[in-house]
Amino acid sequence: MDLSRQAHVLIATLIGLCLVTLTVWVYAPGQHNSYVYEDSVVRESSGSAYRPVAAWTYALDRRLGDTPAIAHAQSLAWHLLNGLLVWLLASRLLRPAGALLVVAAFLLHPLMTEAVAYAAARADLLATTGMLAACLVAVVQPWWMSYGIGAGLLWALGAKESAVAGPLLVGLCCYGRTSRGLRGAGAYTGLLVVLTVVAVVFRVLLWQFDTEGHAPGSWLSYAAHQGTALVTYTAMLIAPVGQSIDHDFDTVSTARLVLSSVGLLTTAILAGWRFSRHHDTWALGMLWLVVAVAPRFLLRLPEWLNEHQFYLPAVGGLLCLGSLFDTTLAALGSSERRRGASANFHATRVAQGA
Repeated sequence: MDLSRQAHVLIATLIGLCLVTLTVWVYAPGQHNSYVYEDSVVRESSGSAYRPVAAWTYALDRRLGDTPAIAHAQSLAWHLLNGLLVWLLASRLLRPAGALLVVAAFLLHPLMTEAVAYAAARADLLATTGMLAACLVAVVQPWWMSYGIGAGLLWALGAKESAVAGPLLVGLCCYGRTSRGLRGAGAYTGLLVVLTVVAVVFRVLLWQFDTEGHAPGSWLSYAAHQGTALVTYTAMLIAPVGQSIDHDFDTVSTARLVLSSVGLLTTAILAGWRFSRHHDTWALGMLWLVVAVAPRFLLRLPEWLNEHQFYLPAVGGLLCLGSLFDTTLAALGSSERRRGASANFHATRVAQGA
C-alpha cells in the first residue's frame, strides 16, 4: 500500500471514528429513558411467526438484563451498523465529499431519532440493515457474494413486512450493470430469487391478514394522504423542523393533498426517465425514496406513514442530496478552472504583446 493510499485510509478511519463518537454522544441522553408508548407491548408480544429477526433481538435484550438502557443501546448499535453500510454504499455511488455528507446526515439527522430511540421501532432498523446489505452486494458485484443478496433480503423480510420492497431496491442498484456481470450473478442467484419471491408473497399475505382494519375512505384518498406524509418527511430532510409523533395527516387540506400527490408523481416519473437514460445517483435516490414506501400505497393500513417508518426511505433522499452536493462542487471546480485558464491565457497574451 503506497503512502497516498495509507493517508486516505487513515483520514477515512479518523472521520469514521469522529462520526461514531459524535453519534453516541448525541444519543447518549436517551439511553437511560424508560419505555414509552408501545415499547413494552411490542417487546413482549413481537410474534416470532411474523417478525422472527426482531423477536430474536428483543430476546437478546432480555438475556442481557432486560432494561431500557440495554434496549436503547442495542438499537443504537444497529443504527451505527446501518451508518457503516450507508457509507459503503454511498462511497460506491458518489464522490468522497457526497458520501461523507450522506453518512453524516444519516447518523445525525433529527428525523432518524424516532427509529433509534423508540424501542418498538427496532424492526425498521433491522429491515434496513438487510436491505442495505443486499443493495451493497448488488453494487459491488462479485459473483461469489451473490448469495448475500438473498441472505440480506430474507433477513429484512424476517424483520419487517415492509421489506417486500427489497427486491425492487436491489433491482434499481443492479440496473445499468454490464450483461457479463448480470449473467455471472444470475447463475448463482436464480434459486435465491425464486425463494425470495415466494417469501415476498408469503409476507404480503401475512401482512394483509394481520392488519387491524383499513384506513377510512377510498384508496385514492388513502394514497394521497400517504403521499403527503412522504413529501412532508422528504422536506424535513432538507429543513429538519416540525418533528412530531402525530402529524395529523388526516386533517390536511384538499389542496395540500393534491399538490403533494401531483408533485410526488411527477418527480417519480422524471426520476424514472432520467435513471433509465443516465443512471444518475440523484435519480436512483428519488426512486429509492418512492419504492421503499411502495408497500404502504398498495396495502391500505390503518395508519399514515410515521417518522420511524421513513428510516429506510430517508437513505434514498440522502443519496439524492449527496449527488446534488457532488454536482454543485464539480460545477464550482469547473468554474474555477475556467477562470484560471482564462487568467493564464490573458497573462500569456500580455507577455507576448510586451
